Amino acid sequence: MEIAKLVLEYIRALIWPTTVLALSLFFRSEIKKVFARLRKAVLPGGVSIDLQEEAREVKQLSEKIESAAPPADRKRAPGIPQTEANARMIQLGLRPSPSGLDLSYYREIAERDPILALAGLRVELETWFRNVAHGFKVDTKPYDSMNRVLARLRDASAVTPDQVTLACRVLSFCN
Repeated sequence: MEIAKLVLEYIRALIWPTTVLALSLFFRSEIKKVFARLRKAVLPGGVSIDLQEEAREVKQLSEKIESAAPPADRKRAPGIPQTEANARMIQLGLRPSPSGLDLSYYREIAERDPILALAGLRVELETWFRNVAHGFKVDTKPYDSMNRVLARLRDASAVTPDQVTLACRVLSFCN
């Protein structure tokens, strides 16, 4: 009997939060629409929020940042090397190689950080396989896994089953 009373008390305590949660999930699209139209809110305790003014300030700050010149001493982020191979790939509508088709790039990285080198090599291989698929006119989607891309290349006879097996093992090792 004591347990039944305890369970009943839990149910009484949780019924309103559960109801509010269920209703908010059920009417979430309508709630989003209400908040999208909300311009000003006055909360209990005298707290007032002017969302329109906040949006205006954010827009002004964004425009200021866009129009400002970058600092002269700012370091440039590393980019894709502008090699002859990458220029040709871009010209052919292919994705450029992160290393510029120079695998010694990853050997140099491996001396400092082997895990980063493996991750970079994996990205390099993915770029190569997607370019091969493009060259053989094999239909792939940007979200296709490498296993799917390799299987489609195999099915199109662009690569052999042994090449797919080797590629899968190398990608697995890089992962």
